[in-house]
Amino acid sequence: MDLYSVTTVMKEYDGYKNASFHWFYCDARTLPRPYVDLIENYNGMNRLRAAYAEGYIDESFTLDEAQALKDYLDRTFGHKGTTTIKKRKLPITNNVVGWGALADYCDVWKLYEVPGYPLPFKAQSCFDHGDSLTDG
Repeated sequence: MDLYSVTTVMKEYDGYKNASFHWFYCDARTLPRPYVDLIENYNGMNRLRAAYAEGYIDESFTLDEAQALKDYLDRTFGHKGTTTIKKRKLPITNNVVGWGALADYCDVWKLYEVPGYPLPFKAQSCFDHGDSLTDG
């Protein structure tokens, strides 16, 4: 199984330049993923660490999902920035935390709430503001 991340870098956003949007899948997965194959030493993990690593795996996109999200972002916001898809290195180490676990601690854009959002899954992002437009 291959999994992917999707990132958009906006030239300008909300008073900042080069703001990075780290997109993640935020729907419940209907089929469980084979965590034992995707997370190093999965069977030896405590339940909390396993939950964080599982979240990282579950919020990662399939290639079809990543491409659909990129296509939508390119059509809708492509004039404002660049979206890239990157294949994740698997298996992941067992100390990884996904963006969804950080959503309470970062600015979040719930893309699925944009009117006319066409995708069959919910996507949202944590984003890094980048540099202030008022800084030299």
